[in-house]
Amino acid sequence: MGLHRLAFVRGEWNDVLKAADTMGREGVKIDVTPWRHGITRGTTTCFFDPSGNRNETFAGLGYLAQLKGSRLPAIYTNAIY
Repeated sequence: MGLHRLAFVRGEWNDVLKAADTMGREGVKIDVTPWRHGITRGTTTCFFDPSGNRNETFAGLGYLAQLKGSRLPAIYTNAIY
């Protein structure tokens, strides 16, 4: 079993759209266009990096609302798009 995907948390829906626009402009292979995630109700888009790994940009409380204490994910705020 390997890595399924990495998720990059963004602030809001517009940030997911901006990331998708940038990826499209740069020729990044998009797997799933921007949409609302069925389970978490957060917004997301999925794409592949140059090595073929699946990644995701995600916004909204979704996953974060379900996590407590030390289980909160690391959030990197200096991502460059």
